[in-house]
Amino acid sequence: MVPVLHYTSVVLLVFLVLLLAIIVIVVLFITFSGKAVPISDISRGEQQYGQGPDLVYVVLGDSTGIGQGAAYNNSIAVRSSQYVANRNTVRLTNMAVSGATVRDVRETQLEKAMKLQPDLVLIAVGANDVTHVTRLRSINIDITHIIAKL
Repeated sequence: MVPVLHYTSVVLLVFLVLLLAIIVIVVLFITFSGKAVPISDISRGEQQYGQGPDLVYVVLGDSTGIGQGAAYNNSIAVRSSQYVANRNTVRLTNMAVSGATVRDVRETQLEKAMKLQPDLVLIAVGANDVTHVTRLRSINIDITHIIAKL
């Protein structure tokens, strides 16, 4: 007769081996059959939308800020600019860069944004911090600094 503890250990081990095998197969499948998402071709200069009182709008962040994988005209930057432009002249400058982390926004995008003296700022960042396993404490320090500076 097989002890229950031994039987449970064997079942658990088989389950973990199968799970690991599935993960390896999925990673290999994605690596060798997936297609890279093309980098969005966006205007890095100021874009203007609407009529009314002037509003300087700056977008900071990563690929979500540039709408990578979609048409730039459907990105969060452009669509939110168009919405705000119902009552304002929106001068949009998008500084988001694919692959950026919160630290990158703090170190490379924030000072440029500050020079524009924005009235409205969209910060779309964080996905790369997840994939880079950035410590929450580090993210909190950087995002707090960014918000305090703005």
